[in-house]
Amino acid sequence: MFYFVSITIFQVMDNHNYHVLFISSWFPSEQEPFSGNFVIRHAEAAAKYNKVSIANVSYAPLIDKANLSIIPEIKLFEKQIKPYRLKPVNFIRTLYYYWKLYKKINVEEGKIDIIHANVIFPASLIALFIKKITGIPYIISEHWTGYLSANKVKRPLYVKLLAALGASNASCLCPVTENLKEAMQNAGFKNSYKVIPNVLNLQHFFIADKAPDNDIKQIIHVSNLKNEHKNINGIIDVLARLCKVRQDFMLKIISDGDIERVKDYALKKELPDNHVEFHTALSPAKLGEVFRASHFMVLFSNYENLPCVLIEAMACGIPAISTDVGGIKEHLTPDKGIIIEAKDESALEDAINHMLDHYESYDREALHSYSANKFSYEAVGSSFSSLYKQVINKML
Repeated sequence: MFYFVSITIFQVMDNHNYHVLFISSWFPSEQEPFSGNFVIRHAEAAAKYNKVSIANVSYAPLIDKANLSIIPEIKLFEKQIKPYRLKPVNFIRTLYYYWKLYKKINVEEGKIDIIHANVIFPASLIALFIKKITGIPYIISEHWTGYLSANKVKRPLYVKLLAALGASNASCLCPVTENLKEAMQNAGFKNSYKVIPNVLNLQHFFIADKAPDNDIKQIIHVSNLKNEHKNINGIIDVLARLCKVRQDFMLKIISDGDIERVKDYALKKELPDNHVEFHTALSPAKLGEVFRASHFMVLFSNYENLPCVLIEAMACGIPAISTDVGGIKEHLTPDKGIIIEAKDESALEDAINHMLDHYESYDREALHSYSANKFSYEAVGSSFSSLYKQVINKML
């Protein structure tokens, strides 16, 4: 497995506070067009109040910029390199090309004040390398679910040691949920912490003038369909039973994952075509339209941090059913939906039955307002900007 880090630079405001260099262990590629898209959203939020820049060194084929959803103000610096068999050689070459991009950005876009790394390994090591040469501080946003107890990932000792080195030299660690913060602390990452959540684009995710009132209730599920993670089989199992006693629902599945496998599973479980639809991944604008036409959302994950699709659904004024995993219950309170235990199909069936009959009891305006106030570009960008100021002032 080869790792790559991306650095993102974009300009938004003339009255910016600082020049922020974004680097990330995950970034969209031709092979994985949605990898790390939430990192881009964080960069866009930071750019509300700062000048931000991106660069991407990748072993994977670079994605066509026309297919990369970034605000027009972002200027992206990229370099694709060929991998070698030896990981140490690959890492040294990655450092070299990131250093070249850093110098290019510094010359063409102006002096960089702070580095914002995303996902500790290996991005923090790139940030640390630049810090040792230049003295520029860095913070780290963390999104990885591998620290969570339900998805504990075993890593080689050298990876653990390098990750700890990168994390300990950061000025602050910024997990996206309180739950992830606790998991990182339990994993031994010692540093100051500030929880800053994922961000949503309110231009795409907003409430409709009126709620859908059709007799067939539309349930929406958006995920990568990886069953060990999202437990899509469990959702199909429940709805296959439910359709035998009521006919007033349609599950709409949207994914960039293995749709054919789930289609085959639904056929095997005898879930009729008039109760399930499948759609490939949609643009944010189109996804917002589907949310607004839906009555509620269902997630049945075995583990999560804070899924972007959950806060996007709430921003569109629709309640959700979700498992009590990760940081979801920090935001999905009883006035916004229903929390159930992971893998509890009986509880899921009861929740769907209840939601089909009572979805109208949830306050659409309140759902939207909560998401807008908590996860907007302005809210998240302001949190990052305050942190940048705090870190940079300490260096003076």
